[in-house]
Amino acid sequence: MSSYVEIDEQKLKNNCHYLLAECKKNQIEMTAVTKGVCGHKGVIDIMVSAGIQSIADARIENLLAYHRPNIKKILLRMPSYSELEYIIRSVDITLISELKMIQVLNDLAQKNGKKAGIILMVDLGEWREGIREEDLPYYLEEILEMDWITLEGIGVTFTCINGVIPDKENLEKLSSLAKEIENKYNINLHYVSGGNSSSYYLVESGEIPTSINHLRLGETLLLGRETAFGRTLTPMESDVFRLYGEIVEIKKKPTLPIGQVGMDAFGQKPLIEDRGERTKVLLAVGKQDVSIENIRPRDSDVTILG
Repeated sequence: MSSYVEIDEQKLKNNCHYLLAECKKNQIEMTAVTKGVCGHKGVIDIMVSAGIQSIADARIENLLAYHRPNIKKILLRMPSYSELEYIIRSVDITLISELKMIQVLNDLAQKNGKKAGIILMVDLGEWREGIREEDLPYYLEEILEMDWITLEGIGVTFTCINGVIPDKENLEKLSSLAKEIENKYNINLHYVSGGNSSSYYLVESGEIPTSINHLRLGETLLLGRETAFGRTLTPMESDVFRLYGEIVEIKKKPTLPIGQVGMDAFGQKPLIEDRGERTKVLLAVGKQDVSIENIRPRDSDVTILG
């Protein structure tokens, strides 16, 4: 194998232990998001051995492939209609916001004799997925009439398509909506799900509203950084994963190309700095394997060019 990723099991466990402890201090249940490792069974097993009790993924096939008793499985995104049968069989909770889809899920749940849990997503300004606040009463009245749907909670997504940062104000809004729902309909919401790794900075600062009791953490767990501002968290391990690539060419070459420069192989016009002649190393790793913007060389004298 010319290139591979090495995973440091102990460092991953350290991150799990740290985040579980910090979330517990704030009465928050942490779900490990596994889409960053493509639902890799070995990685999830490490997380589970460190105390993780629920996992979430955006790919239904990743959740279908993982089997372990007492581990809750959550589908992170709106499902497609073709996936609903699989959800009934293999997913405990689905993040969802489309009423027609919830109705179909209710019918399938009845057909299979198994209730389906949902977290109803509310849109508080990110404009990605979720019900607008003014439409919430209608949705709730319809959902609570469904015999085979269990409303596990409400949730929100931030820092996705438009990069809106979760803060005390918008998470207090989610908390307020949860309390209103519980009081009006005389129900208990198990989850008030306050977002993903971009919400973690509020846990760190002690500013997360007390009624937020669930976070879906992926990048913070895997890479040791929060995603609202991109800060690496000092107590955490940021090098759980190491990428190794086989060298296929090593030669001294100028850094400035000769000739007119147009678009590169990916449709972009490169900005090239003349650094003189350097030793250039070509690895058997490409953009289909990894995003170079998110990796760093262990040797500080090495620069990744492309």
